[in-house]
Amino acid sequence: MEFRMTAITAKDNPSIQLYRKLVRQRKARTQNQQFVLEGYRLVTDAVHFSRKLTHLFLTEAAWERYQEEFCSLEADLRETKRLLISNELAMELTETEHPQGVFAICQMPAEQVPIVAEGTYLVLYQLQDPGNMGMLLRTAAAMGVSGVICCQSCDFYSPKVVRATMGALFHVPLWCRAMPNKWGFVNWATAVPSGLETRETDCRNPSCSSVNAGLPFR
Repeated sequence: MEFRMTAITAKDNPSIQLYRKLVRQRKARTQNQQFVLEGYRLVTDAVHFSRKLTHLFLTEAAWERYQEEFCSLEADLRETKRLLISNELAMELTETEHPQGVFAICQMPAEQVPIVAEGTYLVLYQLQDPGNMGMLLRTAAAMGVSGVICCQSCDFYSPKVVRATMGALFHVPLWCRAMPNKWGFVNWATAVPSGLETRETDCRNPSCSSVNAGLPFR
């Protein structure tokens, strides 16, 4: 089956404007329930984890380089707007120093964190550094926690956080909520240097490990 692309050149194209709006505005991401992806690895990871891409943008160089890979994803991208863009437009979209020419708009999943009896959750409280959030999401995915709950923190879906996760946001359920002090959790707050080691804690009841930005935790 032929993988068809539509060439666009105008900076005021609605798809280009939407992408740039989603980059700049958390409110737009929330209202549209969409976020942006940049780079071949992130875009293809999203497809492999059954995330819906509403738009795919490729430069001619990226199309030539990754044509075989994207053609193999044709069935998953049937409903995706596939747009061929110039290098000039790619520079309007990119947030990185050395862009690969691969961009996408991805639909956010429905909130999907079930509170289960044996659940263990990571709570990010007033965490504002995108790099730190990305690192913690990678750690949560590696540890196989039941979900990550974001409280008064930076946006899971900001471009900097998404890049910092290196695809981990597709591996772990995410939830934005107020503090879970009335949810029946056992709350394990991180403490340095005193406290129990991780292997000494009993997480058989619904529990969460809370990480904050160095502020008093209540």
